[in-house]
Amino acid sequence: MPFCPECGAPSNIGDPYCGECGAPQDNLINPSVASAGPARTGVMSMTGSGNTPSGIQLAPGTLLVDRYKIVKRIGGGGMGSVYLAEDLNLASRSVAVKEMIEMFADESARSKAIEDFKRESELLAKLDHPSIPTIYQYFFDTNRGRYYLVMKYIDGGDLANRQRATGGKVDELTVTKWGIDACDVLDYIHTQVPPIIYRDLKPANLMIDGRTNRVMLVDFGIARFVAPTQKGVTAIGTMGYAPPELFAGNVEARSDIYSLGATMFHLMTGHDPQDNPLLIFDFNKNPKPRQLEPEISEEMEEMIIRSVEHKPENRFASAKAFGQALQDHLRYLQEGRRYELNPQMFETVQTPGLVLNIAANSCVNCGRELANDDVFCAFCGSRQPAKRT
Repeated sequence: MPFCPECGAPSNIGDPYCGECGAPQDNLINPSVASAGPARTGVMSMTGSGNTPSGIQLAPGTLLVDRYKIVKRIGGGGMGSVYLAEDLNLASRSVAVKEMIEMFADESARSKAIEDFKRESELLAKLDHPSIPTIYQYFFDTNRGRYYLVMKYIDGGDLANRQRATGGKVDELTVTKWGIDACDVLDYIHTQVPPIIYRDLKPANLMIDGRTNRVMLVDFGIARFVAPTQKGVTAIGTMGYAPPELFAGNVEARSDIYSLGATMFHLMTGHDPQDNPLLIFDFNKNPKPRQLEPEISEEMEEMIIRSVEHKPENRFASAKAFGQALQDHLRYLQEGRRYELNPQMFETVQTPGLVLNIAANSCVNCGRELANDDVFCAFCGSRQPAKRT
């Protein structure tokens, strides 16, 4: 059987695209002409641009560093695969093994991919939060020429799969709970010093821990530590979920708030922002959430509209503020108690056609709470707007 030249998945002769990663199948790999790798690896090798074995996925039973036994491939794409494996040193505990293969057009692309992979490993190793998968090991396999990251296995599936399983829409109560978990982990990474901006939040990158039922933030491959005044950041994200400022090379904590709002919009309405990435959140020209799904409450619609505002200063001031609003909304959904935004935390800012609320005592960059007379943030050093009253 031939294999996809991008991700290594089995393919059929005559298929125009790979069923796993969507890559064109012009040059299928025929295992009969690929050189065999070491017998114990269970994987055939080929030469990529980096002169290292790449292109074929690991077979079940493959043993990595005499410790991790591959069970099956559970995800991935053109850059590599993610596998379910057993840790033979710890009672065959299930782990996720993320692999990066070296199959790049040029040396600069290869170097950047390796840099991003190492960054993800080092970043995850420094973080400790119940919604961030624990990292166990990072290593380079010289026999295969591949980098591996071993982390906690999340067995509850991602939100994109959950959405498909419910017919394309998810109920408001469930999305509210997911949003609270997402805000909690975003607040954690945004308040690191310097702040970490995730930059690619979408349903496929939020998973459910089957044991705790908690939302988990996965795939930190393009997350960045961002200095308060840093500009010109590489514009990487998913169209439709990525905020406008990201494509201008600017990124900040409220960029992730936009992506979370876009994610919640998609989950509840069933309308994918990628289908109309440039205009879908221009509600002067396109339907508001309740016009697409009348079951959505007015309060939830207001929060979604706020979170996907074109200008960052018109969104929730921080993930913490967004999360607090969602917690109030959860109590309303569960107990029927009406609520209003805390006037001590928000000040009213008038914008054309809409009244928005911006936190009065939070840093405009990292979202940490400040004194009313602070000119600079004590946590990230960012200069604040004119003195607040």
